[in-house]
Amino acid sequence: MANSIIEEQLAGMYNLGCSPVTIKSAVNDFRQILRSQPEELALLDDLEVRYVKSFEIREGDEELESNSDSEKQLGIRNT
Repeated sequence: MANSIIEEQLAGMYNLGCSPVTIKSAVNDFRQILRSQPEELALLDDLEVRYVKSFEIREGDEELESNSDSEKQLGIRNT
């Protein structure tokens, strides 16, 4: 039950574009709350990987798109 609420919170933060640092901070806060529940902590670790890694991938994609746009503006072609 707790993890579904936590997952909703982390998904909301991710969808709003919060930085990985902010998401990790929230995960650490949840980890303190759940420290006596090992099953919940294991699921929390999975959620952290999902949302932090997804954000990093999304940021990388946006950076590639930005670089591609810059190359187009400069007239640079991929060879």
